[in-house]
Amino acid sequence: MHVAMFVTNPYTHDPRVHYDAMSLLEGGYKVTVIAWDDRGRHPPEEERDGVRIIRIKNTELMNIMTYDFIRVGRWRKLALKRALALHEKDPIDIVHCHDFDTFEIGVQLKARLKIPFVYNAHEIYGYMVEKYLPGFISRSISRKEKALLKQADVVLCVDADGPVGKFFREHTKRPVHSLYSSKPLVIDEYQPPEKTEDDKLYLLYIGTHTPNRFLVEIAETVREMDDVKVVIAGYGMDDYTAKVKDAARGHENVTVKGRVPFDDVVPMSLEADALICMFDPSERNNSITLPNKLFEAMVCGRPIIVSKGTRTGEIVEQEDCGLVIDYDKEALKEALVRLRSDPELRETLGRNGLKAAKERYNWEIEKEKLLKIYSRLRK
Repeated sequence: MHVAMFVTNPYTHDPRVHYDAMSLLEGGYKVTVIAWDDRGRHPPEEERDGVRIIRIKNTELMNIMTYDFIRVGRWRKLALKRALALHEKDPIDIVHCHDFDTFEIGVQLKARLKIPFVYNAHEIYGYMVEKYLPGFISRSISRKEKALLKQADVVLCVDADGPVGKFFREHTKRPVHSLYSSKPLVIDEYQPPEKTEDDKLYLLYIGTHTPNRFLVEIAETVREMDDVKVVIAGYGMDDYTAKVKDAARGHENVTVKGRVPFDDVVPMSLEADALICMFDPSERNNSITLPNKLFEAMVCGRPIIVSKGTRTGEIVEQEDCGLVIDYDKEALKEALVRLRSDPELRETLGRNGLKAAKERYNWEIEKEKLLKIYSRLRK
């Protein structure tokens, strides 16, 4: 059985897509990922860990287009054309689309090839873009998202038991399943981080650089604390990353790094004393989604600092695996002082997170769910 996956990134730093692809591969499926290399920095085709990757670069016309939401429409046409050509040589049995910006490809391949269509919603797309696009455009996208949901045979989402799952069930009668962004277990028992000579509390953030992630404020808070250091890694909006770097400049205890390969994320997290993922709770998408950072902290046995008023905060409180604080600098400073001065608290929260990972939130559980869903599609 041949699965064609679609994603609007180069498939180099997306752990969710990687784990899905590898799980299907281990389940006996052939997997091809058709990706968008919008900056043209990666091989047009390669095989990685048994997964075939086909990357589509921007055309000259795409490069002069103003916005990504316009550019992606052209990419979808190119991706569909490439998928149909692939199908002639190596028939596609199931189409699997990651996020709403690939949804129309799934609809068209399902109709043309008469094959099942799996929609993997990493978030509610209309909610995600409403902060960055004019209202009439984001509302149009939201209406389209709701209408097209009925075309998928199965909807996978980050949290079917929470507000995200409720949203999808309101707009489709098709099955809606949780597929948490959990990570494979890497340790059996709690392991404290190795302390460095400076003995500072080591705080870590790896993820997207956008204003709703509190990164400038994290840098500004930590640079005033002699007994804390932070590494902020990842990528996103270039102008915002520049602001984060400005906030860190001249302060040895604040380090800003670029992209981190997903194979390095967990080892880096094991070295930290705590992780942080402060989402702005006033934004709808932030308030209901469950980020990768939560599950990375759990499998590593590390406490995590998150925002009040979010679904992430609810899970952290349920599992007692971190600190849930107000979305402001003073609350963050108090949380860092508390963690720095109380190693036993860090260990207790870390142990609780690891326990939750072993019992409920690990990728082995999610892999089995995914393979069962796929086995039903084959009948």
